[in-house]
Amino acid sequence: MRGTSRRSEARGRVRKLLAVLIAGITMGAGVGRAEDEGPKDLTGLELEELMQVRITSVAKKEQHLKEAPAAIYVLTQADIRRSGATNLPDVLRLVPGVQVARIDSNKWAITARGFNGRFANKLLVLIDGRSVYTPLFSGVYWDVQEVPLEDIDRIEVVRGPGGTLYGANAVNGVINVITKHTRETQGGLATVQLGAEERHQGLIRHGGKVDDNSWYRVYAKGAARDNAVDGSGGPAADGWTFSQAGFRVDGEPNRRDRVSVQGNFYDGKSLGLVNSVFVTAPLVRATTDDRIVEGGNLSYRLERRFGDDEDAALQLYYDRTRRDKPSFRQALDMVDLDFQHRKQLDGRHELIWGAGARLMADEIRSEDLLISLAPVLRDTRVFSAFVQDEYRFPGADVRLTVGSKIEHNSYTGIEVQPNVRLLWIPEKRQSVWAAVSRAVRTPSRIESDGRISQRPFPGPGGATVVPTLVGREDYDSEELLAREVGWRFQASDSVSLDLAGFYNSYRKLRTLEKFGTPPPLPAPHVAVPFAPFNLGEGDAWGLELACDWHARDDLHFRSGCSWLRIDLTPDPASRDAAAVAAERESPSHQLFVSSSWEVSKLLELDGHLRYVDELPGLGVPSYFMLDLVLAYRPREELELALVGRDLLDDRHSEFTPSLIDTQATEVQRGLYGKVTWRF
Repeated sequence: MRGTSRRSEARGRVRKLLAVLIAGITMGAGVGRAEDEGPKDLTGLELEELMQVRITSVAKKEQHLKEAPAAIYVLTQADIRRSGATNLPDVLRLVPGVQVARIDSNKWAITARGFNGRFANKLLVLIDGRSVYTPLFSGVYWDVQEVPLEDIDRIEVVRGPGGTLYGANAVNGVINVITKHTRETQGGLATVQLGAEERHQGLIRHGGKVDDNSWYRVYAKGAARDNAVDGSGGPAADGWTFSQAGFRVDGEPNRRDRVSVQGNFYDGKSLGLVNSVFVTAPLVRATTDDRIVEGGNLSYRLERRFGDDEDAALQLYYDRTRRDKPSFRQALDMVDLDFQHRKQLDGRHELIWGAGARLMADEIRSEDLLISLAPVLRDTRVFSAFVQDEYRFPGADVRLTVGSKIEHNSYTGIEVQPNVRLLWIPEKRQSVWAAVSRAVRTPSRIESDGRISQRPFPGPGGATVVPTLVGREDYDSEELLAREVGWRFQASDSVSLDLAGFYNSYRKLRTLEKFGTPPPLPAPHVAVPFAPFNLGEGDAWGLELACDWHARDDLHFRSGCSWLRIDLTPDPASRDAAAVAAERESPSHQLFVSSSWEVSKLLELDGHLRYVDELPGLGVPSYFMLDLVLAYRPREELELALVGRDLLDDRHSEFTPSLIDTQATEVQRGLYGKVTWRF
């Protein structure tokens, strides 16, 4: 058994590597020296100062990390720079409890706390407050989220529901990517990367001043990724090329106002193989999934500070997405307006409220039976309002947060998503929190209007049976009731722990049941229609632990592990034999160990060791991954880096395609060099 043999060999190699690690040979991708123009390097901070790192994603306001009543993990620019990652999905592998799997060279499956897949629909992703969710399948097109990693200030990852503040689809987590203020990116920056697998990548960026109170930056980047390999080691047809350019302008016209305007524009090509279904013989053909992706976005944000106890923010953005291939074309225009206001009512209450509107217009046309939608054109509207109050009890440092969001969408009407959170800070080195939340995942365009033909199989009388997923307008929202607890503890001046536990109860999960009139197919082909129903339910529970250890001033370790269990029990009326598949499609255990070693003033050594448990429902064995990063700075403005990726095996599988029958490929070992020059 090739998979079992490879897994045993990998485990043997890792046991040796762990022994070396314990002996003091460091690998890791922890926090290192910050970029010259970037934020303060967190490696040099005491752990007490780390607990004071300010975040904004949990309560839509600035607060200290230790004051957040939620499971949140923060990646800084230094973490990203020293990780060796070349794209946003790879960076997210550093977060405990987040499941990241590459399907092929340009497709990813990313979620938190289970229910993963290429079309994972329970995770909300924001970039500078702009949602990158697509209404087609309620998920994220990861191949076009190519924000320059050098421009990211931090990534805040909230594991657990965020529906009260962010609305539908923030069910299992929220990822908030926050880029740097242009004041921090003055001057020039150029990077060039060459190597195997990640063939080449380049970035050129320039920042300057408009006047004493406003700053700007402009950038352009391009990248190309090589084909992956199939299960036999042969080359696949899933290469990827991408180019993007953008700008940002920040202004502070007076002491109370901050204005930001930014835009990004991209163009790319993603390859792959897919088994398409046609109305003429042969019914099923392996076709090249040659996708042209292009689009852009413009956003405007105004923040006004009325005083220490009151502020407001208004954000407006427009997003255009287009994806074309020979048999399928999609265009989406989205306009989003969001307003929020914070006011300290007295010494005890702090009130945050807001309202928003999102308008989406899409056009989706298809020339084969693989995917089609009717109507071709559809407008979708979402209107929302939220209110949240934080009350501080007198005496002990105990805070109670109560709030709810009311949202109206075009598919299911009104949805209510409340939460209650309690925080106790018994002393400055620890905090304890608990939360109960309700969140929903609203239907997608595919689930309401779509038709997707699955892989055919021989039927009686020489017929070919084509299972066909058809949309249903009466499909309802999926529901979650989440209970969470957490504990943050600074055990000593050099060690801190962050533990979170959760118990999630899901209701109205999607099942696929036989329904409706079969779509017409030429004889002897027969379509068997299946439609989405809300007959699934079940529970998921788990633990997530993150540890931070400053062994010496020049040596820093981070580690994290997560444990997950899912138990699904569909309604007895369901006839969907695959309704419990999600139980076996998420890893039960994940583990990472990271370290950062400042070998000298000029040399840094980083690495990252990860373990991901098997996915028995997909036939994917468990695997270990090891990345090493060696960086040399002969001059302050110049950095040379050598990066080895996935060094433990020549190739391994991480996920398999679902819903759409594309080619399954494996991740290969990679090596690349990178030059970074600041001028």
